[in-house]
Amino acid sequence: MKLNSDGSFGTDGRAGAGMIVRDGAGKIIFSACRHLHVCRDALEAELSALMVSLVLSRKWSNLPILVESD
Repeated sequence: MKLNSDGSFGTDGRAGAGMIVRDGAGKIIFSACRHLHVCRDALEAELSALMVSLVLSRKWSNLPILVESD
């Protein structure tokens, strides 16, 4: 599986996460977005998005995961 994850951060502290997981052929296994609790900065939002994405990925499949994030 390939997991693409991204976090977003607003100057008011609000943050969100987006993710998509595809199989080896590029077929979408699942995609999701989540509101994150208040984050201190963009790095915390990115890391929180990655953690949430990994947890959800493990619920959908036990296949190895290739992670891509910015």
